Amino acid sequence: MKVYNTFDYTESSKFKLSLALVCSIFSVLVLIIFQPFGINNYQHELTITIQWIFIVCSFGLVGFITILLNEFIIRPLVFKNLSKTGLIVWFIWEISFVGLCNFLYYNYLGGFQDLSISSLLLFVFNSSMVLLVPLIGTLFYFRYHILKKDYFDILEFSNDTNKLNDIVLISGDYKKDKIALSPANILFIRSQDNYVALNFLEGDKIRKHLIRFTLSNMEKSLNHEFLIRCNRSLIVNLNKVDLFKRKSSKLFLKLFNYDEEIVVSKKYKPLVENYLIDHLKNIQ
Repeated sequence: MKVYNTFDYTESSKFKLSLALVCSIFSVLVLIIFQPFGINNYQHELTITIQWIFIVCSFGLVGFITILLNEFIIRPLVFKNLSKTGLIVWFIWEISFVGLCNFLYYNYLGGFQDLSISSLLLFVFNSSMVLLVPLIGTLFYFRYHILKKDYFDILEFSNDTNKLNDIVLISGDYKKDKIALSPANILFIRSQDNYVALNFLEGDKIRKHLIRFTLSNMEKSLNHEFLIRCNRSLIVNLNKVDLFKRKSSKLFLKLFNYDEEIVVSKKYKPLVENYLIDHLKNIQ
């Protein structure tokens, strides 16, 4: 069960499409609702017609296309930082760019009669203030559902609400290197270059998750008596040992649901043997 970075959901296609759709619909509704209250400063007597609604909807379409362009094309090319500050900068740019495009479209419809800098800045500012509402709403909506999903994933993973405290968050060197699981479900942890591979049980299946971390640091961070170093590249959950045997002064382990035989190095052999003898039963 992975625990995602706080802002990972903003990378999903579902979020991007939802953001574009919600912002465009909200902006259209604002224009339609506030038109009778004087949003049109030049023609207060203007009545709402089908043609006018069609024109207003075209502004929403411009915003929809602009957001999709930003999210699916520009963002992957120039914006790869999922930090809070980075996201704030990105969304300020995005809603400002939508305002700029709508300003140009507004002038296109009006024959380019209002291209002054002051009009541009005012238009972009007002447009951005309007779009802040659906933007923040979409962010909170998706964040809420991510938190809800994580919560129920933890419940399902633990199979017992009284054992939630047994689940630990394991973090690597990178901010996105995170996984939440019960140490009791870890089968073994193997060193792989600059990474460690967490091999754990999810039901009857063995899952694997890579984290950028050293095996020594992983050993210190977990600090569970049943997770014991067996050689320079492996930490093994000795509670998952199916059988062990001694052969030519070497110790070999066989884990549940795992075919590969594990060789315990001479350095760690006494510690492993003592644990197996003291804690495990029905070992042949």
